[in-house]
Amino acid sequence: MAAISGTVYRDYAEGVRIDEETSYASGAVETDAVSLGQVTNISATWTDNVGRQLGIGEGRNETLYNYGTIDITGSIDWNVLSQMATTVGSSIGFMQFFFGSVAGAGSTGDPYLISEQDNIDYTNMFSFAIYAQNESGATDDVDLYEGCVANSLSLTAAQGDILKASMDWTANKVTCNTSITTAYSAPTESPWAFQQGEFKWGSGPSAVAGISNFTLTVNNSPFVFYSLGSRFIEKPEYGRRLYDFTLTCKMTSDIATTLRDNLFGQANSFIAGVDPSTTTADYEIELQFAEGGSTGDKVMQIALDQCCLSAMSKAIPVGQGLVEVTFTGFAKQGKSNNPIKYYTTT
Repeated sequence: MAAISGTVYRDYAEGVRIDEETSYASGAVETDAVSLGQVTNISATWTDNVGRQLGIGEGRNETLYNYGTIDITGSIDWNVLSQMATTVGSSIGFMQFFFGSVAGAGSTGDPYLISEQDNIDYTNMFSFAIYAQNESGATDDVDLYEGCVANSLSLTAAQGDILKASMDWTANKVTCNTSITTAYSAPTESPWAFQQGEFKWGSGPSAVAGISNFTLTVNNSPFVFYSLGSRFIEKPEYGRRLYDFTLTCKMTSDIATTLRDNLFGQANSFIAGVDPSTTTADYEIELQFAEGGSTGDKVMQIALDQCCLSAMSKAIPVGQGLVEVTFTGFAKQGKSNNPIKYYTTT
């Protein structure tokens, strides 16, 4: 058996740094890239869609292979930390690459707002570069992904856990290197924990008790395409923006007369849907986390507008004790087209 030689790369020596691009797949200045939050996983798949050819009369075995299109896809999972900054490396600010722009001063009167934008225009919305670097030994291992665009984003808040995020992305190209100029620097801020959270629902909205889990998934529905003359993708164009959510809570009499009736469209049973045929979609969702500190309270808020419930699931197995229900639904937009707001009170 052959003995392992060279550097064996270790996961605890891995770091992820990010920078925005000034034009598609232009990469980034390595020293400008900043550490991304508390990353718990980064994975990527590199595919050369090799053409496998066989002509008539050439026998049963394939006779040649030709280079095809290049597909590079990946995902990043991270714990959302209470980093009050607009920088691309903060675990909240990084979400600007999914939604669009981020602006504001981070104060109560002028909070940071991540706003919905339509296209990557390098004014309000940018593509980005990822440095996935391993510093395990004398020889580094660095994967540079350029021309990255965000496909889908999921945010999950569950009882007994911290707020977690996951983003799927597509890249134009990847380049590997054996040296890195800037070492990874781990963040020091605390994560948002479930005991700091509060969930609100309704046309108000108002607080809902007994929430055990909330998951929001947003999809940019990107169109990935190629042009004659290159194996690499063009800058993807975003399509329909889709907000979907699930909510699990204890079944109570309050839930029966609020969320359940909101699903029905009326009290106690499904509405006929004749006059009108459209659902009521003027409900809002607000998921807020707050952290106190010596210099003020840090606050993060996820807010959706024009929400609609589409399904309810209720299972009552023997021995469960408390009845839980799960609602699923969707939203038209972020509140005032700003799905995420964060700031520090003074």
